[in-house]
Amino acid sequence: MGNADYFRNGDWNAICDQCGRKFKASQLVRDGQTRGALRVCLTCYDPLHPQELMRPVADPKPVPWSRPDSPPIFIQDVQVSFRAINSNVIGSTTLG
Repeated sequence: MGNADYFRNGDWNAICDQCGRKFKASQLVRDGQTRGALRVCLTCYDPLHPQELMRPVADPKPVPWSRPDSPPIFIQDVQVSFRAINSNVIGSTTLG
C-alpha cells in the first residue's frame, strides 16, 4: 500500500489528499468529513458520524382554523384589608 508504480488495466496513479502518498485511483475513497470533496486512502478515511446523517422531523400541519385568544381582563383598584378578631384573621375585598 502506498507504492502504486505497477500497471493495472483501466486504473491510474493518484495521490491521497490527506497524507500525500501515491495509490491507485481505485484504492482511494471519498472522504466523509468533506462531503466527498477529497479523495483519501483507507487509513486516512474519516467517516461521518451517524448523527450527522439525521434529517429533521417536519412539524405537524397547523389546525385549519382557530379562535383568537380573548384579550386579558384586568381588575384595577382592588383593596384588601385584614382585621383581627379574637386572633382570627378575617379578610375583606373592596372593589373600587
